[in-house]
Amino acid sequence: SDSNKPTEFRLIVPDVTFVIKCATVEEKEAWVEAINQAIKSWIEQRNFKDDEGNIHRLGKYEYRDGRVWDGPWLATKPNGNGVFQWPRGQMYEGKMCMGKRHNGMGKMQYESGAYYEGTWSDNLPHGKGKLVTANGDMYKGEWKNGQRTGNGQMWWSNGDTYRGSWSNGKMDGFG
Repeated sequence: SDSNKPTEFRLIVPDVTFVIKCATVEEKEAWVEAINQAIKSWIEQRNFKDDEGNIHRLGKYEYRDGRVWDGPWLATKPNGNGVFQWPRGQMYEGKMCMGKRHNGMGKMQYESGAYYEGTWSDNLPHGKGKLVTANGDMYKGEWKNGQRTGNGQMWWSNGDTYRGSWSNGKMDGFG
């Protein structure tokens, strides 16, 4: 990462940030190239590439907006089972596919205290899953594109229940 001065750069590692000060711009470029080559060589020696040449990694990354992904990476995107955390308390634990909650099981804890546990597609609940709200209401059943759709059962914290068909998030029928 470059600093504001043309003859300096920052090298950031987990616990320390180094500021490398060079005599010339050319010396700085040589340092940056040498560090990049050393990292590339280290990765290649450990065979992190798949058959298509994509680099696989495992690690923790904090985004500028405060989100944190701790898990495997593929081609610079979260990919595989891990934990995603947001600065306001939301947390997703489960499978990511190229940066999205997709085609797999996962649990999302929302800022409100509610949580969804089940299958996902394109960042939305999709398939079978369970939603528990902060006040204790619970839906267990089928989801489509983030909406309760298909067969499912709802239990309200006041003791009422509904078991039957759902369409676009609403009860659909007598139950």
